Amino acid sequence: MPEKVSNKINDENLVTCAVLSGNRNFEARVHQQVKANYLASPILVVAYAIAGL
Repeated sequence: MPEKVSNKINDENLVTCAVLSGNRNFEARVHQQVKANYLASPILVVAYAIAGL
C-alpha cells in the first residue's frame, strides 16, 4: 500500500475493506490496515476493480 494511502487511513481513522474471491476472509489478510473483507464471485471482484469501488 502506498505510504500516502496508509497515512490517510491512519489520519482519518478509516475502516478499509477488500473484496476477495477466496475463502480466507479474516482481518489483516490483505494488509494489516484492511479491517473488513467481503467475499464475492471472481467476476464481481474484477468488476469492482475495474469500477474502482
